[in-house]
Amino acid sequence: RCGRPLPALSPVQNAEDARSADLRRLAASLIGTHEGRAPATLVGASGHAPAPQAHDERPAIGDDDDVMRDFTPGDQTAVRELVLGGMRERWGDAYDPSANPDLDDISASYINWGAEVVVVDIEGEIVATGTLLPERNRRGRIVRMSVDGAHRRKGFGRQVVEELVRRARRRGMFEVVVLTDTPWTSALALYRSLGFDYVSQDDTDTRFALRL
Repeated sequence: RCGRPLPALSPVQNAEDARSADLRRLAASLIGTHEGRAPATLVGASGHAPAPQAHDERPAIGDDDDVMRDFTPGDQTAVRELVLGGMRERWGDAYDPSANPDLDDISASYINWGAEVVVVDIEGEIVATGTLLPERNRRGRIVRMSVDGAHRRKGFGRQVVEELVRRARRRGMFEVVVLTDTPWTSALALYRSLGFDYVSQDDTDTRFALRL
């Protein structure tokens, strides 16, 4: 969360038990809402669209230049700037980039802990991102959601969340949780529209959960 440093991480044997407490206070950046745009094409890290699996609905093919894919190390700078840009926009003078050291090395902070990071890539520009972080007891947490301001209200935030939920199901998770900021009404509306239930809410934070 902007203005508060994240706790230091300790190595563990199992990525599923990695960092529930460490990342509890992560807030989602502002998310776009769907307005009828065709979903982005989904591709893997290899650059090829994977074949659909049984009981695993994939997004329909959208614009040829819109691609949802796995994060690669070459995306590091663009994804970091996308997430921090959303925080700068949201928090203004209260924004403190030093409070988010996890974004300095996304592979080390997330991928190496068993997380899945996806991006929406339009002709080489990363316009949306989100991360599914595995937690203990077959639970997943969505963190580091962000959509570029110029590309909001085009459905990219919805597509990212839907893809992360699909991945959670494939991994056998029974629940996906998310923490976002109560004043971000567009984010609240998005999660509610996708079937997430309120867990708790105060003036600062809203917690959601989706049973799979």
